[in-house]
Amino acid sequence: MASWTTYDGGSLPQYVNDKGYKEIPANGKLETSMDSGPKQMRNLFTATPTDFAITMSMTSDQVTTLDTFYRTECKNGTLEFTWIHPRSHGAVTMRFTGIPPSSSAKAYNTFTVTFTVEILP
Repeated sequence: MASWTTYDGGSLPQYVNDKGYKEIPANGKLETSMDSGPKQMRNLFTATPTDFAITMSMTSDQVTTLDTFYRTECKNGTLEFTWIHPRSHGAVTMRFTGIPPSSSAKAYNTFTVTFTVEILP
């Protein structure tokens, strides 16, 4: 399994920007409306993934390294990898979701990179 932390000698940033992520827990329950009275609810899954929308600042070389990591190590985002959880800072297994990481110029040799990952239970 690929590791973000050690890939290319650890050249990728290890932590997201302090305001650079949004944690989106999955809804693990099923709600059923009744003809009258409160909704009936039940646990739908025993384990639910958590999505993270991540924004990071990277140099041009780091953007190139991320692109290589995404395309080769993670096979265009289909394979899992390990990284540090943005909030708890513990090692977790995750994978890319949605569109590939995108970048936009912020300043000379500084880019804002955005992507989404799913932390697997």
